[in-house]
Amino acid sequence: MMYRYYKRRPWTGTAQANFKKSLYVNIFCVFLLRCTQIWNKSRRPKSAEIINAVLSSQLITPCVTRWNSLYDSVKRLIRHKLKLGELCYRLDIAMFETHEIEYLEEFLTVMQPIAEGIDFLQSEKHMLFGFFIPALVSIKVKMERNEQSQLKYLKDVNLQLKAALIQRFSAFFYVEPAAMDAIIASMVIPQIKLRFAPVLLQTAVDTTEESLREAFVNYGREFADVDENVSESSAPVASFLDFGDEPIGNRN
Repeated sequence: MMYRYYKRRPWTGTAQANFKKSLYVNIFCVFLLRCTQIWNKSRRPKSAEIINAVLSSQLITPCVTRWNSLYDSVKRLIRHKLKLGELCYRLDIAMFETHEIEYLEEFLTVMQPIAEGIDFLQSEKHMLFGFFIPALVSIKVKMERNEQSQLKYLKDVNLQLKAALIQRFSAFFYVEPAAMDAIIASMVIPQIKLRFAPVLLQTAVDTTEESLREAFVNYGREFADVDENVSESSAPVASFLDFGDEPIGNRN
């Protein structure tokens, strides 16, 4: 029905994009329905016993009030992919096809940068303004690394997610004046300093590392309040941060 609708319309670039988007949504909904059948079963006592017996653990189910719950739920399910055949048989539901498992694995690959970025920023140790831009840059780096992988189903979706990330946070990726507080906050973290700059300057082509250093010096002159009793923090930074060089967590 959807194909016939688009076939009757002028096949413009916009129509093609909308058609592909609709296909992505429909395919995802079909696969998500397969997962939902198992998640619904897990809420029933007898089915929960079967799940625990087959998987030796319980499943995570999506929750609209918790960030990353869908990602975490699919990840837990795919962790037991070798046992899904037996599980579906014992729960009396249709088994997953090989291409469905592959699609869900790609979904995890594509969503991993965003999901882990959210987890990183909402952790107690990293709930600081200075980690915001490094996290954005790291998400972009990981998305670009996914472009080099052999994505079979969601290659275009990965590109669209990266474009949406840059558009949503354009003030930071293009180093607009409103982003300078966040940049300075990142530069004062000892383990980060200007390590994020090479990736950030890929989009902010009119900005240089030297101009960022000058902005840092000017901020220091204007706002610095020297306290000799304050010591430099040596707290480790989680290895989620990735600027395309050596991961943060691997540095001494």
